[in-house]
Amino acid sequence: PVLERFVWKFNDEVSKKNSKVDSYNFASVDRNGNYWLSTRLDGVSMIPKNKAFHDIFWFYERFIKDTEMPLSRYMENLRRIEETMYQLPVRDILEEAGGDLWICTDSKVVRFIKNSGDVQIFNPGTGAFTFPAKSPGDIIEDGKGTIWFLPFEGEPGRLNASKTKFDPF
Repeated sequence: PVLERFVWKFNDEVSKKNSKVDSYNFASVDRNGNYWLSTRLDGVSMIPKNKAFHDIFWFYERFIKDTEMPLSRYMENLRRIEETMYQLPVRDILEEAGGDLWICTDSKVVRFIKNSGDVQIFNPGTGAFTFPAKSPGDIIEDGKGTIWFLPFEGEPGRLNASKTKFDPF
């Protein structure tokens, strides 16, 4: 669902403190019934079905729950998340059929890979891990499983077969 700009107050069940979220015009519900919000304070946040409020780091912990990875790779993924997503507005979110999660921020496209727990960052440009635009917009999956990038500014792109680049279309 698309929401009007809103200010929402909630009571955090863990800390018992009231908090305030000042959000942009984006909210999405995933297939498990969790709500995803683009917020000014936390970048992207998720509200699970039980309505507790959590940030992207909490989500990542659950996303990789049954995934084994070396501590160094885990720490690198947390660093990437912090540098590319924390406290940045999110423009769109896509959970593709295979379970990977794609998130468009103001300037990057971030992919959470379900089977490995890895985090890939796509930037504007023409090489590997790029998209053909200055500013990300929407990201969608068509009925054939193709991922499409529809920018605010620049060329639309189609994800290549190796999922390492959005080629201009």
